[in-house]
Amino acid sequence: MAVIKFTNSKSSIKKIIEYITGSSKTEQRLISGKDCMPESALAEMQLVKNMYGKNTGRQYIHIVQSFDPKDNLTHEKANEIGMKLAEKFIGFQAIIATHKDRDHIHNHVLLNSVNFENGLKFQQSKKDMQGVKYFSDKLCLEHGLSIIEKPSSNTDIQRNEYQVALKGESWKIALILTIDKALEISNSKNDFILNMKHFGFDVSWEDKHKYITYTTPEGKKCRDSKLHDNKYLKEAMEFEFRKIEKNTHRKTEQPRGTNNGLVAPNRETVGSSESKQNTNIRVEKESIRERLEIEKAKIKRQENEKRANTLDISNSGNSYSNRSDYKYNLLR
Repeated sequence: MAVIKFTNSKSSIKKIIEYITGSSKTEQRLISGKDCMPESALAEMQLVKNMYGKNTGRQYIHIVQSFDPKDNLTHEKANEIGMKLAEKFIGFQAIIATHKDRDHIHNHVLLNSVNFENGLKFQQSKKDMQGVKYFSDKLCLEHGLSIIEKPSSNTDIQRNEYQVALKGESWKIALILTIDKALEISNSKNDFILNMKHFGFDVSWEDKHKYITYTTPEGKKCRDSKLHDNKYLKEAMEFEFRKIEKNTHRKTEQPRGTNNGLVAPNRETVGSSESKQNTNIRVEKESIRERLEIEKAKIKRQENEKRANTLDISNSGNSYSNRSDYKYNLLR
């Protein structure tokens, strides 16, 4: 079983990183980085904040993932699970530290509050938070660990589903998590079907059928009525997508007979515009990644220079030339 907790602290990001990576809590082999190097995580996170001018407000997100002492779990495996959890937050740099100073093994996952791909600040609803907990449960099941037997008050997945999950056989939790994720990024029924397809799930959603039927990557089928929440029913989802479409139409609607002096776009024009926009976004992301790699190399070189300058190899067997050679190799 793993318990997920999002913690709030007034400490600076520097102090939090120093705390979670402290030698009294963990050791170097149990510290990992996602989209950054653990030893220079602070500088790399600050670099992203500076790039987008996001230096105020919330600076980090701190998640603690605690495991049951009864679970047969090594510190290395716990760190691996923590990394998988961090990978859920796409575009957010993270440092993962597994602590071994208490009876129970636990991970500290520290996320940068600014997304390095688009510059957006981290935002999370209660629904998103619950999704993270579901995802942590899924990771535990995959690694043969237990999860909470009794469902929490803010979820209506039935108890027998959790009993099945305890046996490592629950595929329905994974389906629900995927539906939630697809709904977040979809503006229409077709978007939703395509996004589910991207995640490996087939969706049969036809007007002549009463239910939406999902097929998992393993070939298991499930109707919307078996997902234990009315929001997943066909009628409810169609209603939500109609609302989105109506709101979008209101924003883009022009007075009849006018188009602000512009030619009404045809499908080819719209398709070309979208293609150009997608290309620009891809190029911008590539540029950001290149800049990050360059700055990361600078940071690493600066650290090596600092170590080289403070290095004392004044042993009698080491000549000045040997010292120069050593320093040169260190800075390469």
